[in-house]
Amino acid sequence: MNNHIQFRDFNREDDKIDFNDLFQKVISKWYLFLIFVIIGVSGAYLYSKVEKAQYVVETTLLIQNQESKYGIGNVFDSEIFNPQNVNITNQIGILNSYTLNKEALENLDWDVFYYKKRLFSKTDLYKNSPFSVLLDESNTNLSGIPVYVKPISENKFIISIDDEAIIDGTKKTIFLEKRCEFGVPIKEKYFNFIINKNPQVEFNPESEYFFIVTDKNLLASSYRSKLSITLVDEKSDLIRLKLVGDQAAREVDYLNELTKVYIEFDLDKKNRKSDNTVHFIDMQLSGVIDSLQTANNNFTDFRSKNQIIDLSQEGMNVVERLEKLESERSMATLRFEYFNNLLEYLDNATEIEQIVVPSVVGITDPALNATVTRLSELYARRSVLSLTVTEKNPALISTEKEIAYTKQILEENLRNLINNTSLELKNFESREKELNRQLARLPQTEQNLVNIKRDFDINNELYTFLLQKRAESAIAKASNISDAQILDLASIETAVPLRLNKKVLLVIGLLIGFGIPLLIILGMEYLNNTISNKQEVEKYSRFSVLGGISHNRNKIEMPVLKLPKSPITESFRSLRTNLNYKLSENDKKVIAIHSSIKGEGKTFISVNLALALALSNKKVLLVGCDLRKPRLHKIFNCRNSSGLSSYLIHKDEFDKIVIKSELENLSLVLSGPIPPNPAELLESARFEQFLTKAKDRFEYIIIDNAPSFMVTDGILVSKKADLNLFVIRINKSYKDHLKVINSWGNNGMANKIGLVINDIRSDKFGIYNTYQEVYQ
Repeated sequence: MNNHIQFRDFNREDDKIDFNDLFQKVISKWYLFLIFVIIGVSGAYLYSKVEKAQYVVETTLLIQNQESKYGIGNVFDSEIFNPQNVNITNQIGILNSYTLNKEALENLDWDVFYYKKRLFSKTDLYKNSPFSVLLDESNTNLSGIPVYVKPISENKFIISIDDEAIIDGTKKTIFLEKRCEFGVPIKEKYFNFIINKNPQVEFNPESEYFFIVTDKNLLASSYRSKLSITLVDEKSDLIRLKLVGDQAAREVDYLNELTKVYIEFDLDKKNRKSDNTVHFIDMQLSGVIDSLQTANNNFTDFRSKNQIIDLSQEGMNVVERLEKLESERSMATLRFEYFNNLLEYLDNATEIEQIVVPSVVGITDPALNATVTRLSELYARRSVLSLTVTEKNPALISTEKEIAYTKQILEENLRNLINNTSLELKNFESREKELNRQLARLPQTEQNLVNIKRDFDINNELYTFLLQKRAESAIAKASNISDAQILDLASIETAVPLRLNKKVLLVIGLLIGFGIPLLIILGMEYLNNTISNKQEVEKYSRFSVLGGISHNRNKIEMPVLKLPKSPITESFRSLRTNLNYKLSENDKKVIAIHSSIKGEGKTFISVNLALALALSNKKVLLVGCDLRKPRLHKIFNCRNSSGLSSYLIHKDEFDKIVIKSELENLSLVLSGPIPPNPAELLESARFEQFLTKAKDRFEYIIIDNAPSFMVTDGILVSKKADLNLFVIRINKSYKDHLKVINSWGNNGMANKIGLVINDIRSDKFGIYNTYQEVYQ
């Protein structure tokens, strides 16, 4: 018979996952799954009852580059009045600005929010509250404090407040409980309001109602944070505004009001330019009308008094030339005043936005028009950025620098234009002197008529010009429309509920109930380095499993003797049978029992294996070789005054240390007094003599060793044994211990090696997994 242990390919199998083993471990924890499934499904059901439905409300805006054929740009043919390309990113910033959101809230008049208390939350009673609150105009009410209202009769109720608030930097407790009447003012230290009943909604006596005075500033910031503004598509001009809330009607009203405020803001910005132009023209007209009236009266009176109907041909020529000169000088004077006014307004951001465009006063300088246009755009951009970003934002800083640079260029350009216009006006004076000399050659009466007619014609022409420009500006204002157009109004009908239905929630709860214990088991399995079943022993060890010892549920030291019909006794019988197949007839059958660490049950197995062999009519000697922490004498209730240690130091002889047990075929050799040098004694020739004498008198010698991984005693004994049985205890021994045992076998540190699995517990059917394996 081959006495060598047959090795398996250990390394190749180490990394394989045993799904069957994993499945068995999962099944063994069925109670965890049951508990968590009940918790998960119950939690999902409870959540479906208390969770408030959330709704998604949307509206869509079209932002377009409008070019109306009736626009001011077409009338004046000037770039400053032509609609500019709309920056979509800026429009998104404007929509999300604090100013517009605050204005929308002011328009909605949301001074008070009404609620009905639920088990774990609250319900917003928007437009459905059984009462309304009229706040005092002085606005002395604390915001954010729940004020509970409980009706006690048709006309009376109780208000109660119990909360904390920060007042003037100090945290204070606000407590109030008071009987009040509907419609009667309530004046307290921090509150001043009137509560009126809503005849259209009745109080539910089983419900608890309360209201909260809102802080518009905080509410505006809150809506800004939850407002989602995105492009429908990267290449489109469509903007989608989205809100998510538990009260769809409130979110619908807010989105529609916000878009309304935005459109008004955009249109007002455009109308301001036209209004400024009309205002400028009206100021000029006020002076021209008086001059024209005076000139007309003078002209009519002079002709009546002097009976002059018309001028001579020479006079007409002089008049035409003078009128042309005066007209040109008037326009030059107008330009001169415009340049000076624009130069004065450059340092005022508010007034620069109100400046009339150059084309209104007949200025067609492309460079000036382009610079004024650019400056106007930059101020508009800064206005948008100031609504959405902080002062230290890089974009705002960059815009400020560009404004300063453009103003510097415009200022240089204006100074040059002012100098050129001054020279032009001086030139008009010299030309006028020449014409006046020609006029002096005419008769005195005709000279006077020429001067009067010239004054009238100049004022009349300027008046006509300004009236035309005013009409054009009015047309431009009337043709202004917003760049934004609402495509889809927010509505309750289009609100999309986000709440999951009850069936889906229950399925999610079921999956969570299964998932949590599964993750726990997998996590514990990943972190667990102990042996949990026979399959892991076979996976990590090269050696055969000779037996499996059932769990000692009766907690007795010798179940083989005391409980002969128990499952654990049957498992020792199976081990005895397997040993008979493992050991040949030529072996002296010295069996050393080892454990890796303390507590694996080597002494327990040594005692009961010896009993099982003795009960089969074999002469058995049980030897206590644990010379450091012996236990055999406690189990057999014997004194440990002499034993193996006293024999090895030549104090006692063999016959004196052998003790006959109560069982006929079982004898004992206790460890004896604890020596100072156990390893040296077990390595001595005296121990060899002990084994030789034992083999002559007994068929089996069972040696109970000290833990092999803690001291070297077991290694010394293992070389002298015919079979070394290593005890592997379920959920106690480590997988790394098996690797060490493998290395011992490879290095020849121990003779023939076998494994015994200890503490195998019954499965759910109460059947013990004993290992009755027959070895050929």
